[in-house]
Amino acid sequence: MEYPPGFFLATLPAALVTGHERAYCLLFQCLMALAISAALVFAARALATDSNRAPSSWEMAAWGAVATLTLGVVATHRYDASVALGLAITAWAIATRRPLVLGAAMAASVALKGVPLLVIPVLVIHLVRERKFVELGKALTAGTLVTLLLGLPAVWVAGDRLVEMIRYHVDRPLQIESTGGALLGLLHAVAPSAAIVQKTFGSTNIISPLSRYVLILSAAASVASVVMVCAVTWVRLGGAKPNSRPRITIEGMAAVLALNMSVGKVFSPQYLVWLVPIGIAISLATDRSRRLVLLLSGLALSQVIYPVTYSALELLRPWACALVITRNGVILLWATTLLRPWAGSEREGQAASAGTPPPERRRAPPEDRRPHRYPPVSRTNEGPHSTR
Repeated sequence: MEYPPGFFLATLPAALVTGHERAYCLLFQCLMALAISAALVFAARALATDSNRAPSSWEMAAWGAVATLTLGVVATHRYDASVALGLAITAWAIATRRPLVLGAAMAASVALKGVPLLVIPVLVIHLVRERKFVELGKALTAGTLVTLLLGLPAVWVAGDRLVEMIRYHVDRPLQIESTGGALLGLLHAVAPSAAIVQKTFGSTNIISPLSRYVLILSAAASVASVVMVCAVTWVRLGGAKPNSRPRITIEGMAAVLALNMSVGKVFSPQYLVWLVPIGIAISLATDRSRRLVLLLSGLALSQVIYPVTYSALELLRPWACALVITRNGVILLWATTLLRPWAGSEREGQAASAGTPPPERRRAPPEDRRPHRYPPVSRTNEGPHSTR
């Protein structure tokens, strides 16, 4: 099986209720819709600790519905909504200083999909920057216990065959929706023998003589993106106000996932479900419409790619490959906006850490516009009848 042991956390509950196929599908979709709704609530509460305007429940509900409809059927027809819920609870726990919940939610997210493992360095940096070493120990302990709780039954049942799951993902070729796969698809328009489509590993992939080099570049870019996000987050946390640090960490969480999607070898459309709750919350809390527009644009392009024009993409039509590159570029651009300083909060934090208050804006005194009853008397040019 290609999924980690946590896969059963999201798929078994509906199976325990009904054995009918259609009833199972409907119940599963309802559960995923509830997971997205709960994730929106946790994401909004995670941003409520910031000094900026926290998104209201109505805003999160409205924009969450827009984002879900924009992304399409993958939002509820895959179990990635449960991953989004785990990440949202992680964000809420880091903002409200609940280390046990933090470790448990992060471990559950990794057990569900595996890729959220990339978020852990960002969380560790936050706790180290805050000098919360006791909380870090509690989070690691809770995460280890949840990992053992979910992993030991799988080890007992599957044994050494769990290694095949790791080998499965290591051996996966370039997916057609990855940036490297789409670039090779464009190359196919010039040299048809340079790339072919192959349906293996449960996805549509690109096979090319250049695949080996593109895979190396994708892996290097993924590692570099994690290192870059960690370095930028470390610097930003050091120069931020204490109540703004959770937001910066949540921005780092979203950025490291979005960058990995954009430059990695696999980009499934359902991965974007992970970004919906925390992405909307960040965009609304920081009052940046550009972030929200970029995120919704990436979701809309993803639905155009799958399922609308996916058949053309499998035929390696140049315009379809260009559409994939555009979508990935939009998500990449959205991720970079999360790593930029925001509204001077870092500058104010630097001033506070240096022991000096932030500069205040001085307002000019209001001009006295009351009409004068008598003209002002000049004291410099006195008349000839002066008594002096």
